Amino acid sequence: MANTAASRNDRAGHDRAAVDVIIPVFGGEAFIGETVQSVLRQTHRNVKVLCLVDGTKVRSGPVIESPGDPRVTVLERDNRSANGLRNEGLARTDGECLLFLNPGDVLYPDCIETALAVMRERDAAAVAFGGHLIDAEGRIIRRMYRWFPPKLTLERLVRGNALFTTGQMLVRRSAMRAVGGFDEGAGSAADWELWIKFAKRGLPMAFVNRCLMGCRFQGGIDPEDASAMLAGERYILRHTLHMFGDPDKLESRALMRYAARTGDFAALGRALAQSPGLMMLPRFAQAALQTAIRAARRRRRNGSAGSPAAGP
Repeated sequence: MANTAASRNDRAGHDRAAVDVIIPVFGGEAFIGETVQSVLRQTHRNVKVLCLVDGTKVRSGPVIESPGDPRVTVLERDNRSANGLRNEGLARTDGECLLFLNPGDVLYPDCIETALAVMRERDAAAVAFGGHLIDAEGRIIRRMYRWFPPKLTLERLVRGNALFTTGQMLVRRSAMRAVGGFDEGAGSAADWELWIKFAKRGLPMAFVNRCLMGCRFQGGIDPEDASAMLAGERYILRHTLHMFGDPDKLESRALMRYAARTGDFAALGRALAQSPGLMMLPRFAQAALQTAIRAARRRRRNGSAGSPAAGP
C-alpha cells in the first residue's frame, strides 16, 4: 500500500511539474504566434513561455503577446546568438523541466503530458519524441523517422546528431545545469553537442516513438546555413569529441553531411579522401543521392552547371 501511495504521489508530482518553454526569436513572425499557441493549448497546463526576441532584426512582440495570456513573457535582446538566448532563458526561469523550441515548431496537444509521463516511468533526465516535418502552411511532408527510432547513446551520437531539432527534447533543469547549458561556440550544432554531453555524463535519455510535434521545414538549407552547421560540427569534433573515435572518420562524416545538404560533390570527394571506408556505409549511398538531387536543383535555379559559390 505504501508503494502504491508513493507511486501515486510521484505521478501527481509530475502531473503538476512546471515546464518552461524557451523560444529564441530571430524571425518567423508568420509562425511564432502559432508556436506559442501550441504551447498554451497543451493538456499539461502548468506551462510558461519565455520568448527572447532579437530586437535588432524582428518585432514579434505584439504577435506573441496578442493572446494576452499571463503565462507568456517577451523580452527583447540585441545581438545575441540563439544559444546565448537559450542560456539566458535557462537562467531566468525556474520550472522543473525545460523545452527549447524554434519559431515555427508546433507541439501537438498531448506532447508535454506524454513526455513527462515517460520521464517519470523511465526516470530519464531527458525525453525526446518523434514528429512530422511540416511545410509553411502546416501540411505534413513526412514523418521524422520513417523506419527506425533514433538511438540516443554515446556510440550513436558520436557519429552524428540523431535528432532533427532542439525542440524535440524535454529536459530536466537539473540535467541542463549539470552539463553547463548550451555551448555557444557550437553554433547551429549546439543541440548535438548538448546530447553528447548528456550521454558522456551517463544522464539517461528516453525516446517516445510517437508524432508529438511538427517541425517546420522550409524546403532546403541555405548554403550559408550549411556552412555554419559544418563549422559547428567541426567545433564539436575539436572540443567535445576529441577523445572519441578516429578524427578523420568523424571529419569525413561531417563533410558527407555538408555535401548532402548543399549538393557539393567536391566536399563529398574530400570526405572519401579522408576516409575511403565511408563508401561501404549505407548512409553514404543516401548522402550521394541527396548530393546529386541538390546539385541538380541548384543547376536548374542558376541556369548553369557551375559549382557552389562557397565550400567548406
